[in-house]
Amino acid sequence: MAFANLRHLWRRRDIRLSIKGRVYCAAVRSVLLYGCET
Repeated sequence: MAFANLRHLWRRRDIRLSIKGRVYCAAVRSVLLYGCET
């Protein structure tokens, strides 16, 4: 039971990290595009 709870928490944490990673990649991409345009 506790183990399943831990796995659930880790899964939620992974989802949050992946969302942060996507946002970070999008920000880097937009900055690079902006840098190339100027």
